[in-house]
Amino acid sequence: RITGFAAANIGKDVEIRYIHPLSPMQSGMLYHWLKNRGDNAYFEQVVLKIGGEIDRPGLVKSVNRLVERHDILRTLFSYEGLEEPLQIVLKERKVDLYYEDISHLSGAEARLYLEEFEGKDRERGFDLTVDMLMRLALFKTGPGLYRLVWSFHHIIMDGWCLGIIYRELMQIYGALKAGEPANLESVIPYKN
Repeated sequence: RITGFAAANIGKDVEIRYIHPLSPMQSGMLYHWLKNRGDNAYFEQVVLKIGGEIDRPGLVKSVNRLVERHDILRTLFSYEGLEEPLQIVLKERKVDLYYEDISHLSGAEARLYLEEFEGKDRERGFDLTVDMLMRLALFKTGPGLYRLVWSFHHIIMDGWCLGIIYRELMQIYGALKAGEPANLESVIPYKN
């Protein structure tokens, strides 16, 4: 049974797939997040330069297929009224892609605009009890030129798995554009 703030905020119509304990590393990150709510020590942000035209609906569909594949990307954390914190893996969760065309800005103006966006995104942080713990923002900076700002909380993903996740995203996106199924290895659930 989920109680407290998480139960009130995720809603009654949300289906839960699994509930399980946190790893020791996650427990430490949750502790620091609770102790220093304004501190985003475990906030991660990667900015990718992308050349070529991007199919935005295809990118959103690809990201959401990735979220379907990996339970940890659908996870939130509950601690209120519990003897020990728990991970709540939702059956479904969707990522939205924020998009903005800033190609009308000069190079210096675009850099400043992106720096301000990245800073505000870091300040926004994540609420581990309710938020989707990963967000993406795509900026068109010129003809066939984009910046993808990929923000996530370290409690769900580290630098080692980011490369795996990104590679899978590109495989899914490429297969979708080609109208073919993505040929990916099966996933071992995080709980295992």
